[in-house]
Amino acid sequence: MKILYISKSSIPSRTANSIHVMKMCQAFADNGHEVVLLAPDIKNKVETGANSNDPHNYYGVKKNFKIIKLWHPDLKWGAILYLLKIFFYLIFNKNFNLVYGRFLHGCYIAAFLNKRVIFESHESLFDMKRLRYFVFKQLIKSKCFEKLIVISQALKNIYLEKKFLKDIEIQVA
Repeated sequence: MKILYISKSSIPSRTANSIHVMKMCQAFADNGHEVVLLAPDIKNKVETGANSNDPHNYYGVKKNFKIIKLWHPDLKWGAILYLLKIFFYLIFNKNFNLVYGRFLHGCYIAAFLNKRVIFESHESLFDMKRLRYFVFKQLIKSKCFEKLIVISQALKNIYLEKKFLKDIEIQVA
């Protein structure tokens, strides 16, 4: 299977989410999948110094997946430009069987373009800004939405209480 992992994590960085993203991509590839990671290219947000030119080495992961950095200016509305880059990447690269990610808006763009999507959430989106809540509701209504991955049973229960998703549509990992 060809998996596109859409991320909002700066690569390389010391943040937990960037470590998680890299380890997930390695795990997918270790399981025989062809994996491409999309990450924002924000010049002043990445680590510099030893190993920073080689993200695989920086994180101590195998070079069994490809990393593509898309331009993301460090501006207030830079995320919109990053989303446009994701949109065009998906338009011109149609050979993925699945899009996986922790970046809600990127996953929504993929579903909008009729790509199968699995979204991973580490927080309750119901406590977030209205736009994120709206985008989440649109994503899970999409015929391309496959599953929601959460990090705890408590978080799964929060999503189940809202009755947007069935138990089988949410997986704790």
